[in-house]
Amino acid sequence: MKTSEQIEDIVAALAKAQEQIGIAHKADEAKVVTKTAGTYTYKYSDLKQVLAVCQQPLAAAGIARIHGSEIDHPNRRVSITSRRAKGSQYIETTIAIAIPTWGDGPPKAITAQEIGSAQTYGIRYGLIALCGIAT
Repeated sequence: MKTSEQIEDIVAALAKAQEQIGIAHKADEAKVVTKTAGTYTYKYSDLKQVLAVCQQPLAAAGIARIHGSEIDHPNRRVSITSRRAKGSQYIETTIAIAIPTWGDGPPKAITAQEIGSAQTYGIRYGLIALCGIAT
């Protein structure tokens, strides 16, 4: 985690926002096929659900959300940086997400779909971590 030198205003604003941030309910379900052809399902909170509980409280506290990403094609990794800012003060986290390689042969270029999925995943978990959202 990175921060500006001074963080008292952003921390106070984040604490105010966290008083209003609710639980992001696990409304979506994913099905996973295992290597042994078995399956299992799990429920999760998607980005829309996470934003629904934190966007208004953050905005009311004067906190801007900023997200950016860097793509490392050779290592099939997308790094998503999430920043919360109030004035010149900020708190920032970066999450590196590896894109798996499927099949035999050399790794292929990262597709737009893989980049978008990694960005959505990284933004969602960055918000959950920095805002203290329960799921």
